[in-house]
Amino acid sequence: MSLNYKFEQTNWGLDITLKNHVCVKDLEHWFKKIFQDIDHVKLNKRFHLILRLDNVDPLCEEVCNFLAIARVYLIGKGLQRSIILSDSSAKIVHLLRALNVIGIYHDQRILIDDPKGNEKAMKWVENGIEP
Repeated sequence: MSLNYKFEQTNWGLDITLKNHVCVKDLEHWFKKIFQDIDHVKLNKRFHLILRLDNVDPLCEEVCNFLAIARVYLIGKGLQRSIILSDSSAKIVHLLRALNVIGIYHDQRILIDDPKGNEKAMKWVENGIEP
């Protein structure tokens, strides 16, 4: 099975990249793997998250709802600051809607088509500096 994601555990938390076409089956595998492999999550430690969506196909509503619910669950496991990087709001319109419905966004930031997005994301997750 070719997985359309990668994640890296860092000293501050998780750096996740979704790419190409993403389906709920991929995300279920990803979510399970996070709980098996990521120390911050297994130990209920505080952690931060960067979700990179620059090279992803437009996300369907089902995938976006899954991501929004997963975020709520991760908050319960210690997620603090998180940021989404995307090259297009059109690709993530359903995700923005799903996150808005859930309404937990005081520690969530979203950067769209920002040439300094990577740098700003790192400052946000490492030091809480507003992008």
